[in-house]
Amino acid sequence: MYLNHAAPFGSIKDCNPDTVKAAINSKPSTQVSAQKQPAWKPVLYKGKSSLYFAITEQIRAVQYDSPKSQDVWEVFGTVACMAELEGLMPQVDVTLTSANAAMSAVPLDHQVTHPCVREADSDILGSPSLDTKESLTHRRVRFTPPLGMFMLCHYTASGPELPIQGFYQMRGETSVDILVQLKLSDKVKNSFTHCFVQLPFYHRGPIINFEQSTSQGSLNVSQNDSRVLVWNIGQKFPSKTLEVSLKTTVYFGEYSPKTSSAYEDPFCVGQNAYAQLYFKIAEFTHTGCCIDTKSVQVLPNVKCKITTVREYVTSDFKIWNSHGDAQVTFSPPKQLSR
Repeated sequence: MYLNHAAPFGSIKDCNPDTVKAAINSKPSTQVSAQKQPAWKPVLYKGKSSLYFAITEQIRAVQYDSPKSQDVWEVFGTVACMAELEGLMPQVDVTLTSANAAMSAVPLDHQVTHPCVREADSDILGSPSLDTKESLTHRRVRFTPPLGMFMLCHYTASGPELPIQGFYQMRGETSVDILVQLKLSDKVKNSFTHCFVQLPFYHRGPIINFEQSTSQGSLNVSQNDSRVLVWNIGQKFPSKTLEVSLKTTVYFGEYSPKTSSAYEDPFCVGQNAYAQLYFKIAEFTHTGCCIDTKSVQVLPNVKCKITTVREYVTSDFKIWNSHGDAQVTFSPPKQLSR
């Protein structure tokens, strides 16, 4: 009984003599605690104080290269935190800053916070002018951190343009002619941890040969699926043009649907095909979202090491073949939506 009270989870919590005596005699303690320890924090941290923040932004995008269908995309992000702070209920104030080089700011919308957040507000500070094209959006968050890593907040962003504009053309049956063109936005950091394109070919035989002409990078058949081409672009786009291209002819072997156990997308038949883009950029976010380390405040006031990391990755980024059909979401007429 005493150990359950004094050292829950193996860490010493309470060694007060009055509390020990009361626990042994199965009597309530008369010792009044200055502050009640919450049930969700049974163990207190002891050691050097530090704060770790990790901002991850992801993009979902679909490009059609068709006047009938508009390209769609959305950017969403998370802020993870790990706080190693001494004390019963330390309080942390932090400011999320979103900065964009465009004329208008990129607001962080639809913010969902962790239950430990006590207060969150947002103020658009500064306004665009002719002299400076930088706008800032600040969002202040005040929270009492739990132990371990936790997700401080989720958010979405409206307004940022596509990081990479894509163009994909494919024609043919037993052999196909392919053209892929990509252009990097000048507002995106031109330094990738990885950047590659996968070209899956469903309802076809294995790739037996291909002729390649790439402006940059290498082209190979995927080790996991012989019907997938992988174009590894590398870690940078050409600095002058920010454009790369791939032109190739691909030859397929005999296709036997009865003996094939590989997954077949029921929609991707004939000219219906897409290119899937994958990339990751370290120390960058599309919205410019970052932690202003100078604005971080910890109460009680302690010297604290603050570490921040950022990354921008693709969640699902498709470029549909402009010579085939594509999966498009139908928006009902306004009369029906009322």
